[in-house]
This record gives sequence, structure tokens and C-alpha cells, in this order.
Amino acid sequence: MPRMTDLEKRTYSFDDFVIVLVLYRTVLEDCNSFKTLVGTSRMDKKIDLLVYDNSPEVQERPLDFELQGFKVRYISDTGNPGIGKAYNTAIRFAKERSKKWILFLDQDTQIAPGMLQLYLDTINIKREIQIFATTLFGNDGRLISPSKYRFKRGFRLENIPKGKAFLKKIRPINSLLLLSAEVFETVGDYNEEIKLDFSDHEFLGRVEKHYREMYVVPADNRHSLSSSDDHDLQSIKSRFIIFCKGAHVAGGSGFISGMQYFIVCLLRALKLGIKFRALFFLKVVFKEWLV
Repeated sequence: MPRMTDLEKRTYSFDDFVIVLVLYRTVLEDCNSFKTLVGTSRMDKKIDLLVYDNSPEVQERPLDFELQGFKVRYISDTGNPGIGKAYNTAIRFAKERSKKWILFLDQDTQIAPGMLQLYLDTINIKREIQIFATTLFGNDGRLISPSKYRFKRGFRLENIPKGKAFLKKIRPINSLLLLSAEVFETVGDYNEEIKLDFSDHEFLGRVEKHYREMYVVPADNRHSLSSSDDHDLQSIKSRFIIFCKGAHVAGGSGFISGMQYFIVCLLRALKLGIKFRALFFLKVVFKEWLV
């Protein structure tokens, strides 16, 4: 009887994980994501957590410290370069330490109890899968992610996805996306020119060319979408500028792609313009694409 290779015998553990959490104007201990992350079921071993703080105010933190079951690498970047830079820093961090899995986390996500253990158990069963996602629900209880992906936009799914799903048809958002380090060796890193919106769609568009499937692990995770939960007009305007810039960069791969992203922004501009009775949003769109 042939002997199993070391790779075939190997079981993943939390030693193989790096979690990256991006902060903005939030203290780590007060962050809902961190508080619920601490409460997830896991083994006693400390997990590597890279915190990338984009806040304009510097937090007086050591570079490395331990906190509530995590070995924290804390990076303060007051220049706020966006999540692409944060994610790529975590990817390099993982590579330097020969980690096998990277879990991406947004500060506005409330993680279901047992989520980490659920992921760990699943990756040890579904050894052929390199991309894992879970379900995130909004404050209204409706499914936010994954969503049906059409015309560079996400549309709510009627049914809760579970198991294998084609990336061409269904896409998750960045938060609680779990990726094998192999994926980055194959498709490259996140596009740092995209500061926030569309970073997931642009990246997963490249991933989909090499990996057709992801695996969805359903759980009761909650997520707040700042774009829909924000009611401050000045904040909405600033966010819309970032939204359009990200779309323009993401659509740079071709004419059809660019037009689709342009239409996405135009529709958003019309919706916001009607809501706030302002031409500002239309002006942003045409300035971004035509000037």
C-alpha cells in the first residue's frame, strides 16, 4: 500500500491563518468586528492578526503585541491609502511567515460565533477549493453577500447560497473572504489604485479567470454597508467620489467593461441626485470619465 505524502497527511490549523482587519476612525478594542472575532470558537493557540489602521489620528501602539488570543501586528497609516494597500501588506506578511490562508475582515462586520472553526473544518474537508466565502446579512436581515453578479453590479439572491458556486455568477464582498495564499501567487495582489468600492469585483474578476468555483459556508454574520447606512450628505458626497474613481480604475481593462462601470456610476448618481435634489453626483460622474 503506497504511503501518503506529507502534503496529503497535513491538516490545516489556525497556525496557517493570517487575519487582516482594516480600521478607520475606530479603536481596535471598540471595533465590532474585533469584539465578535474574539468571541468565535477556536483553539487555544494565538492567531496572527494584522491590523491596518487608516485613521488620520495615530494610535499609540507597539508594532507587535498580544491581545485576547491574537498575535497582533499593528500598522498605522494616516495617509489612508485604501484597503488595497492594507490587503497587500497582509499578503506580504503572510508570505514572509509561510501562512497558507488569509482571512479579510471589515470593521463593520459582526462575526457569527464559531465562524473561524467552521472555516477551518471546511478547508480541511474541501481540499480542492482555494476560495471560501460566507453569508453576510444587513441590518434589515436581508442577504448582502454573496450576491448575483451582473453588469458589474451585485443583485440580492433570493435563496441563501451553500456549497460550490461559480464566481462568474455569484460574488462575495471582501469581508470574511478566505483565500489560499496560492491564489495570490497565481493572479497577483489587490489593485492599490482602487481605494474602496470595486476592489473585490476587480480582484475576483482576475481570480475567476483561473479559479471557476468558490465554496460558500453559510453562517449568521452581520454587516453594515456604510454606503447605505450613512445619512450625512457631505460624507455621502466624499464616498461617491471614491466610488466613481474605483469604478473608473476597475473598468480600465476594456471599452465594454468601462461602459458598464460608467453606467453603474450614472445610475447611482441619478438615484442620489433625486434623493438629495443635487446635480453634484452627475457632475462627479462626467468629470471622472470625460475630463
